[in-house]
Amino acid sequence: MKTGPMRQNNSRFFWLCAAVLWACFIWSNSLKTAAASGADSSRVMELLNPVFDCLNLSDGVRSYVTRKLAHFTEFAVLGLLWSLTLIRPPRRTGSAAGLALAFCVWTAACDEIIQLSVPGRAGKLTDVLIDSSGACLSVLICLLAVLIIRRVKQRKLS
Repeated sequence: MKTGPMRQNNSRFFWLCAAVLWACFIWSNSLKTAAASGADSSRVMELLNPVFDCLNLSDGVRSYVTRKLAHFTEFAVLGLLWSLTLIRPPRRTGSAAGLALAFCVWTAACDEIIQLSVPGRAGKLTDVLIDSSGACLSVLICLLAVLIIRRVKQRKLS
């Protein structure tokens, strides 16, 4: 079993590949026409309908919430993957988290630019903000986890 720096490099490479592949997945969704994207959203909306029924939401609101939740969730996962790639305690975790978030915002901006060239789709600044919010949440959760682990280790040493 590998230990030390070699294992850390393998782990970092794994998470880097996962982050890049997830970004490609996001961009591939943006290349879908409005009709294909709408069909995907409808399938997800069917899963969420029991919750929407409890909230008594109209069909238009259901569709909107489903699409925006998809944006938020895709980028929350991307933020997690970039965090796992870049945040390596005890190094500067804040700088690494900032870089992870920057990669996510850049991916979101590219995502919306891609949609400008797809029939029936539109690139929206609000979507970049929603995407960035999802990424920010997951990066902050990762930072919080690092801080908790660090504090627990300090208490064990005391």
